[in-house]
Amino acid sequence: MVSVEAAEGLRVCDLLAAGGAEWDDARLRQLFGVHLATRIRSIPLPGCAGSDVRVWGTSSRARVRLGDLTRVIQPEQERGPDCAWIWRYGLHPRAALFLWKVFWDRLPTRAALSRRRWGIPAECGTCGAAESVDHVLFQCIWARLTWQWAGVPQEARSERLQFLHTIRQWLASTRTSQEAIRATCTAHQIWLARNARTLSDRRVSPRFAAERARVQASEIMPTHSSDRPLIAQNTWGPPSVSAAHQMVNFDGSVLDGGTRGGAGFIIRDPHSRVVAAGGCQLFDISVPEAELRAAWAGVRHARMVLQASSIILEGDSATVIGWIQRGVTADGTDHPLIRDIGMMMGDGRAFLAKHVFREANGAADWVAAHAAHHSGYTLWVGEGELPQALRELLYFDFLGCIRTRIV
Repeated sequence: MVSVEAAEGLRVCDLLAAGGAEWDDARLRQLFGVHLATRIRSIPLPGCAGSDVRVWGTSSRARVRLGDLTRVIQPEQERGPDCAWIWRYGLHPRAALFLWKVFWDRLPTRAALSRRRWGIPAECGTCGAAESVDHVLFQCIWARLTWQWAGVPQEARSERLQFLHTIRQWLASTRTSQEAIRATCTAHQIWLARNARTLSDRRVSPRFAAERARVQASEIMPTHSSDRPLIAQNTWGPPSVSAAHQMVNFDGSVLDGGTRGGAGFIIRDPHSRVVAAGGCQLFDISVPEAELRAAWAGVRHARMVLQASSIILEGDSATVIGWIQRGVTADGTDHPLIRDIGMMMGDGRAFLAKHVFREANGAADWVAAHAAHHSGYTLWVGEGELPQALRELLYFDFLGCIRTRIV
């Protein structure tokens, strides 16, 4: 038995003999008895003197839990940085996950992969500097051009920590939440374009990456922490054409027996001025599939980027036009792109798909052929950015003349 009254207020040093080099046997036997005193004497004493440290606290619990032992054995650690705000604002999971990876510096950059001995050089493939997260998203010349095209304020595109701090501030207000989404999508598209250059040698222009970020941001509907939707006006879109109807011409081009091809589209405003033209290179595709891909790309750009209230879709493929016409009424070919076109033009928006002869579709045919010969994606916004050959073709098309395309 232990004499509680006699041990009240004693410390470990009081159980040592004079000089503190060994235990006081008489006091140990008096307080703890013979058996406990023997076990206490087996505990080695430290080689140097020092102040007493309490290693066990008083408690009313009869059992010892694992957490009690952990707190005693391991020193108290400082809490890490707070990243829970990324998930509190109801962001789209894809955007939230990307922000989380940026927060913890977990993007698989060349520098990170090189440190893990993957046999990959740590230098950026564009400018030769060490490829860190800061470099890929903010410092690389390709990234800086993309940020400029996107028009995101400077405070959100300087470096990683400042970017996250600004995004958190913008998400906290309904007035700036859309700006936060747009900045996040721009950084995400910069990373995806970097992956395309690194993994598949497929290059896109900074302007096209900024446009894709704009489309991605328009598709994301964030939810505030109060479970109230944050619906902000898209003030950074083209205001002059957002409420007008658009004329979309599309065409597909297939080369080398279908091993490669291209999809192209031309979008005009009600005054026949070119608003946008673009296309992409395709591989292992048939002619109808290339035409359908071109129609989908044109409708998607007109609807998601230009926010057109009504669309007139024209193409020289009677097969694809028939698919789209029947698909809109839920009675056509069950193809994902046809369903997507129907969803984009739902909610009572005006939509008309009609067939035109090839002679009236020369500009879209030129863009499709150009895309088939050039890797990656192509996008021209406005007549000022169009190539000279395409501008001449559009001019003669406007006059009603037939011209043969030269790519």
